[in-house]
Formats: sequence, C-alpha cells, structure tokens
Amino acid sequence: MQNPKISIVVPYHDTDKTAFFLARLLQSIEQQSYKDYEIILLKKGRMGETYNEAIRQSKGEFIKLMGMDDYFYHKDALGELVMAFEKNYDFWWITAPCLHDDGVHVGYLHNPKWNDRLYEGFNTVGGFACITIRNSGVPLINEDLDWVVDIDWYWRIKLRHGLPLAIANPNVVIGIGEHQTTNTLSQEQKDKEHKYAKEKYGK
Repeated sequence: MQNPKISIVVPYHDTDKTAFFLARLLQSIEQQSYKDYEIILLKKGRMGETYNEAIRQSKGEFIKLMGMDDYFYHKDALGELVMAFEKNYDFWWITAPCLHDDGVHVGYLHNPKWNDRLYEGFNTVGGFACITIRNSGVPLINEDLDWVVDIDWYWRIKLRHGLPLAIANPNVVIGIGEHQTTNTLSQEQKDKEHKYAKEKYGK
C-alpha cells in the first residue's frame, strides 16, 4: 500500500537571514525518515495570501505548515504526523508541541491545547508551524489579517472540523527574533485585530 503524501508548505520573504533559514529548514526535511512528501516554497505577498496559494497547490493527503525560520525537531517528525492521522480518523487537524530557537538557545517547550479565550490573544494552540491538516475542506486563511491571522484560522477550523488532536512529542523548532513579521506591526494594528477577533468569536 502506498504511503500518503504530505505537502510541506513554506512561505518566505526576503531578510538578511533568509538563505540561512531556508538552508536549515531544507536540511531538516532532507533528514526525515518519512520520504513521501513534496515541498511548496512560495513567495507571494502577505502571510495569509502566501499560505493560501501554497495550500491550493498542495497535492498531498496532508498539509504541514512551516515558516521559513522553522525546522523539524527530529528525523521522525513527518512519520509521526502521518501515523497520528492514520490512527485518529475522527480528527481533521493536529497540533504538536514545539521548541523555540532564538539564534542562541533552543528551549522553551510549548505544549499545545485549545482554549475558548483564543480570540483574546491567548494562543495556546501554537503558531502555524505547530499545525498539520487534512487536505480536504480547508478553510482559507484570512488574507486581511497579520497579528491574529493564526487565531482567526484556528477558530474557523474548529467551527467546521472540531477540536485539534494534540500529540505528545515535540515536532518542530520555531525560530524567533527580530526578523519575525509580527515584530514590525504597530500596536494600533494589533489592537484593531484583537478587537476584530473578540467581536467575531467572543459570543
């Protein structure tokens, strides 16, 4: 029986560290023990727009979201995700623990879980790189958002497909630092988007 393919979608943008980040990520993909994957590396526009186009192009049964500055924590990361989906047919999406890399240290383990105050900015589910989805009935990401873009998407997934399956093992390492897009946003924009999420989902 043929193994299901997993699409790894990676939006990227230009920074002075882009080449380093992408080389690190691609090396972590090449080291994966599970080999039935495709990589969709795309530069298009804002984060939501780029992710949406990458999702549209995905041919795999499952879609693994990554950021250009993220990388897989161990060589069996993809295989564990596929196995989790195959053993848990009732779940449409998976969120996995992650570590954080600030360029000096790798640490700060985040264990994901859903909470009903997600719309207030308490993103306990984790960033996009914590998420893997089935490639069917995918709600597109809101391309007009930057700060709560992940939270808004998670809420719409939950309303359509139910809660995520939270697996136990750390799956990815998330790169953090000044290069992150969210560090360039004004407080005014952050407050505006928080208000939007609260009004839409806090009922």
